[in-house]
Amino acid sequence: MADLSVEFAGVVFKNPVLIACSSLGNHITKLRRLAEAGAGGVITKLISGVRGPIFAGHDFQAVVFDDSWSVFGDQRLGLEQGMELIKEAKKEFEIPVIANFAGEKDNEDNWAETAVALQEAGADMLEMDTHPPVFKPEGDASGFRVISLGHAPTLLGKVVKAVKQAVDIPVMVKLDTKAADNMAVVEACVQSGADAISLINAMRCLAGIDITKGGRPLYLGLDKQYFSAYMGAALNPVALLYTALLAKSVDLPLSSGGGVMSWENAVQRLMLGATTVQLCSALYLHGLEALTDCVRGIESYLNEYGYDDCSEIIGQALEHIVPMEQLVFHDLKAVIVDEEKCLDCEGPCIKRTSATCLALTREDSIPSINLDQCTGCSLCYWFCPYEAIEMERE
Repeated sequence: MADLSVEFAGVVFKNPVLIACSSLGNHITKLRRLAEAGAGGVITKLISGVRGPIFAGHDFQAVVFDDSWSVFGDQRLGLEQGMELIKEAKKEFEIPVIANFAGEKDNEDNWAETAVALQEAGADMLEMDTHPPVFKPEGDASGFRVISLGHAPTLLGKVVKAVKQAVDIPVMVKLDTKAADNMAVVEACVQSGADAISLINAMRCLAGIDITKGGRPLYLGLDKQYFSAYMGAALNPVALLYTALLAKSVDLPLSSGGGVMSWENAVQRLMLGATTVQLCSALYLHGLEALTDCVRGIESYLNEYGYDDCSEIIGQALEHIVPMEQLVFHDLKAVIVDEEKCLDCEGPCIKRTSATCLALTREDSIPSINLDQCTGCSLCYWFCPYEAIEMERE
């Protein structure tokens, strides 16, 4: 049987599946359920001694789409609440507890003092959350522009350094993907001594409006709305990009979240260089079974393909990620390899490519491909439900 345990920034986890910072980690009962369902580690809800200006006292409101969702609000934990939660969790179960936290704007002393308190409560690792606002640009009259530590490499570097000097446990920094230059942000973290990088946070969005009610918010508990957080499957390609970019560029261990909805998604993150993955939306949308399935799926995958442990696949795919100038393009043509599978098919390949494809037609109830017109786009290959079409290199 494959060994799922991983060492991440000096902390050993029984498997690489962590629970991302969210309201999943704001109560001991929830943490207990997650531990029992197989989590390798848990990250608490954001802990701060500074009360949020908008969300203090309010839980989140959600709008759910197919396999993604949007959240407005989400009450953070006060420092005393967070410390008590960590103490309870460390008494009750053995999996590592990571404290997600934020200090007061760019107040280095406050960040350091909060970090020390969480370490004393028993946290195994810290996750610095860089998305809370620090300031608004001068002259901003809109009320919508805010700058977080995650946007300001110099300010963040000073805060990271102060936290690192104050504690002995590993310090992970969570990126704010709204930053204009995340590589500069990461470099500041490296120079300031961060032990690991966590990515990605939720994306900023506008969930939509109710066109049947004059454009009112879709959120059932709001009459007016602000921009909100977007999470779920749609974030997966974005998170894959950031994971690969950082793994190719930075010599720090990575914890990759955002859009991890299945064990296949998790394996992709590991192959692209992450040591741990973070599960969140899958649990909100599909329940605790999503966690159990993810852990079991990774184990089954390792066993099926003959890997002894996770370390053998971490970073395996990075050799295939290269700069644009190193790409080699091959001309492709679509070929029907099994006409029998086409006989009773209603032709989704034709219907779905009708706006763009000049090569695919139906003759005598069977799809036909004009190779002179085929551009090799591969859409018909992906749309065929029976694997009757293959793309062949010329």
